[in-house]
Amino acid sequence: MELITTTHTQAALAIRLAHASQHLDRATVERILARTGTPRALYTLARILRAAA
Repeated sequence: MELITTTHTQAALAIRLAHASQHLDRATVERILARTGTPRALYTLARILRAAA
């Protein structure tokens, strides 16, 4: 696993959620995204990049 440093808070959250999504149900992820205002597309991109790594 590579260390990623970002100062963009929503990007950092999307990356952390993509990593943890295997342990979280979809409703929990949706709630976290909604509560933090993180765009779903950013989370989806993080999941795609994680899968490609």
